[in-house]
Parts: sequence; structure tokens; C-alpha cells
Amino acid sequence: GTNIGAGNVKRAERIAWTAAALAAGLTGCIGVFGATSPTTWIGLFTDVAEVHQLGASYLVISSLAYPFLGLGLTLASAFQAAGRPAWPVLAITSRALVVAVGGWIVVHLTETSIAGLAVVAASGLIVYGTSLMIAFRVGLWKTPGQRINEARG
Repeated sequence: GTNIGAGNVKRAERIAWTAAALAAGLTGCIGVFGATSPTTWIGLFTDVAEVHQLGASYLVISSLAYPFLGLGLTLASAFQAAGRPAWPVLAITSRALVVAVGGWIVVHLTETSIAGLAVVAASGLIVYGTSLMIAFRVGLWKTPGQRINEARG
């Protein structure tokens, strides 16, 4: 936000991409931990064997999409700092729709287990992070004036 206010649009963009990559890496590491050692994570909350079994199958699948959470959260903050909050709202709404509709389909129309819900949850994270990444990449975080100035020079 400070760099945008100072007219350093290129620097603001570089900082946002760097922060998004770091956040994706960090949340990806958390995801790797969840996928490779789900019982350790679940053990922080319960010792019930059934919960460990269900939770492990859920974490192994859903945690693979964690990098998209870090990416999305960071780029959402960049959009907001640029004064363009509509795109993060659209992205989180898209995620909610994917989870709500996908979850309803899994529960009511298929005979899938919790793994199906994990796929839906992961899909929601992927939609969230990817939509913000695309919107940021094409420059939707910039004001129309900034895009015109960039095209000129």
C-alpha cells in the first residue's frame, strides 16, 4: 500500500509476488506436515481412533492445496492494500460456492466418504488462490489510471 501511494507500482507488484510465494511455501510446508504426519496433528485434539482414521484421510488430500491458501490470503491483502477489495470478495465467494455446491453433491448425490469432502475442500482452496493469482497477474489490482500509465510507458 505504501509503495502504491508513492507511485512505485512495479515495486508493489514485486513485493506482492514475493510475499505470495513465501506464504505459499510456508502453508505448503504445513500441508506437507499434515499429509505426511496427520496423526501427529490430529493427536493435538483427540485420542479417539475413529477420528484419527477419518481425519488422516481428510488431511492427506486437503492439505495438498494449502499453498493456494497462503497464495490467496497474501494476494487478497495486496488487492485490499491497492484499494481493490472486490476481487478478494469474489474469490472467497467462489471458494464458498465450490465448497457448498461440491459438498452438497458429495453428501447427497454420491456415496463418497470423507475423502470426497476433502477433494471439495481442496478444490475450494485451489479456486480461491488461483483466481486471485490470475486476477493479480493480469493487473486487476491496479486502477485504470495506473494501467493506462503503464501501457504508455
